Amino acid sequence: MTTINSLRPILLATDDSTDVFAFWRYHKQCRIQNRLEVVSDGEEVLRYLQNSRPNYPLPALLVAALKLPRVGGLQILEHLTSTRQRDFSTVLLIDTKDHDLELIMAAYRLGAHAFLMRPIVKKEFCGLISRLECLAIEGRCDGRE
Repeated sequence: MTTINSLRPILLATDDSTDVFAFWRYHKQCRIQNRLEVVSDGEEVLRYLQNSRPNYPLPALLVAALKLPRVGGLQILEHLTSTRQRDFSTVLLIDTKDHDLELIMAAYRLGAHAFLMRPIVKKEFCGLISRLECLAIEGRCDGRE
């Protein structure tokens, strides 16, 4: 049996407090066992990924906002592609106005697994989470409030 401490974390990269609140809320409601780590800019993501593994295990899931201070979501995907770090799923948080085919195709070419549209609503969060085998969910994640 996998213990909670041995599960790889979810790394959420956003500078938007509404995103953080929604993720914490839905994370708790669904009783996801993987702990949630939050960073506020892209450089912090890169540092997290480059630190020693015992202290900072690679995430099971990286959720990064498209627009982050210093290093954006696409740049993070470019870094992951160039360093061949693909041991985890990657999801981009995007706004409705960022939703264009060219952007989506570029992100998929760089290895994005999915997109999550802002504002984050429970139904879309649960749909994404329920498709990921890398997360341990103790409760229900069916999109109901």
